[in-house]
Amino acid sequence: EMPTGLKLILGFYLFTTIFSFWDFFQQTSMVFLGQRYSGFVANWISFTFLLFDILWIIALIKRLKWGWKLFIVWSLFIIVIGFVSSVETIMSAGRMKPYLTGLYVLLVCFWVTVCSYVYQKRHYFSR
Repeated sequence: EMPTGLKLILGFYLFTTIFSFWDFFQQTSMVFLGQRYSGFVANWISFTFLLFDILWIIALIKRLKWGWKLFIVWSLFIIVIGFVSSVETIMSAGRMKPYLTGLYVLLVCFWVTVCSYVYQKRHYFSR
């Protein structure tokens, strides 16, 4: 049986994947690594993010051996991408700099905690 924490993570990913799927068809441009992309390139970036979310959901439900590795690698990749995007936002934030910096640090700590939880539950993925 799936542990409760993994069920919560699955629920979160199901919820966000629905919105990512919707954004994939609605999004005309996006900011990625400090650059603004539009059209075909923005669609491919959105599709890549959506694909990894769907792969994680499938790996979690089917208990595939590589599922926990995919989650941890993808999460660390997202943290790095978020850092690059956050630096630009924080630099132009004015008086909100301390709050945005604190929020980013809090989110990174939370996400690292979630990654460590998935790592501890990696035996669930032994199919």
